[in-house]
Amino acid sequence: MTFCPGVQVSSSPCFAAQAGKPLRFAARIAIVHPNRLLAELLAQCCERCWQCDVVLCTIDRDAVPALLLQRESDVTIVGAAPGSFSCVDLLPALARAQPAARVIVCVSKLTEYTAYKLAQLAPQAVIEEESGAIEELGRAIAAVRDGQRYRSPAFTRMIDQRVRNQTSFDKVLTPRQEEVLRHIAVSLTDAEVAARLHLTIITAKKHRSDIMRKLGLHSSAQLVRFAQQAGFASL
Repeated sequence: MTFCPGVQVSSSPCFAAQAGKPLRFAARIAIVHPNRLLAELLAQCCERCWQCDVVLCTIDRDAVPALLLQRESDVTIVGAAPGSFSCVDLLPALARAQPAARVIVCVSKLTEYTAYKLAQLAPQAVIEEESGAIEELGRAIAAVRDGQRYRSPAFTRMIDQRVRNQTSFDKVLTPRQEEVLRHIAVSLTDAEVAARLHLTIITAKKHRSDIMRKLGLHSSAQLVRFAQQAGFASL
């Protein structure tokens, strides 16, 4: 089976050898990931190590909802990488396409804002690709297939820290200001932010000023650095 156009299926042995005794269970899996090689790796793990049926593997984010209407899955694995897929838009579209399917999000880098938005979107599982996630992915698939939720330890810690922090950005900024900050994170000017969000330049400037004041920052350079480090450009 060709999982992703242009990518050869490897003949290497089961990746579960790296993770000890493999889990084995039947599930129909859909995979959407911006990286072709990682998408192929996930597909091979699912089929060879855990005996799942991979019904879809694609890097075409925009085509996923329509494809899922044609190919029923139990679990959808979504790869989230900075500057690539927007989980903010994709996860609701997946839910509309297959309401009963369970979603596992694999993030390439877990940041404060990424954790915050994923907690809002509430996929059934969140894991990190950087943590040697093969074994963890198997546990996540097993959990969500049985109707449970799975959270990586780092994700859980980050959520707990934000909840305890009374000055975290989500407690001081409005949803509109968070949206503006996502655009500031990619170094857009006030004029560019205004055009993207259909605001006047005066309103965009006021948002920038209000955000800086609420976060205790004193320059646009500090604001951009904060937004990038917190991960506002990552979803």
